[in-house]
Amino acid sequence: MLKRDSQQRRIARTPIVDWYEKTLFDLLLYACQKLNMPLVQKAFWPNDKRFAVCLTHDVDELKNTYQYFTRSVRHLKSGEFGRAGYHIKSFFSDKLFGRNPYWTFDDIMRIENELNVRSTFFFLNETAKVNILKPATWIHYARRYDFQKPKIAELIRELASKGWEIGLHGSYESYLDKDKLKEEKEYLEKILGSKVYGIRQHHLNMKIPETWKYQEGIGLGNFDLRESIFCGCKYF
Repeated sequence: MLKRDSQQRRIARTPIVDWYEKTLFDLLLYACQKLNMPLVQKAFWPNDKRFAVCLTHDVDELKNTYQYFTRSVRHLKSGEFGRAGYHIKSFFSDKLFGRNPYWTFDDIMRIENELNVRSTFFFLNETAKVNILKPATWIHYARRYDFQKPKIAELIRELASKGWEIGLHGSYESYLDKDKLKEEKEYLEKILGSKVYGIRQHHLNMKIPETWKYQEGIGLGNFDLRESIFCGCKYF
């Protein structure tokens, strides 16, 4: 467990793809200089754009639950009484007026429409078990929602029909289970009515290279960025 956590932190800190790209480019540049050959660079992105910004959202939860209390306790322990009071008051006001601070999809769509961009929403189908005696597992309770529920299914289809990409947020344990990952992908595709290619593992859980092989084996990530209109990318 400690080894996996250490690997996750290292991956999060280091832009590993960029590092390998720079290393390869430096080697090519060095070789060309030694051989007195020109190095011709071509733009990877469409229309000779120099770079892309990719906007993404992990849809971990669709409603606020235990966070009202856990955050209140955390702030009380650190002496932040004002912030603790805010969460307590929010619990009662949200329940009283039927507000859901986690359902912000309309706001996101409005903002991105105004900026003429589209992002990717990674939807989660969590099935990890909750052990009441193990607080570390409590997060799995709140992070359970069913794609088939009318409101959620309607949201997924609306996002896709208006140009947003729908991707899979692989569940907490799916990084070690190809069949589970495949099942989650197919379940989301059934609701969406089309193929799903985008993937991000929940909590960035990875076992390298096995998790990548599982993803590739079930058709995740198999598309050409240069030709795709998806990936939540804006080119510059």
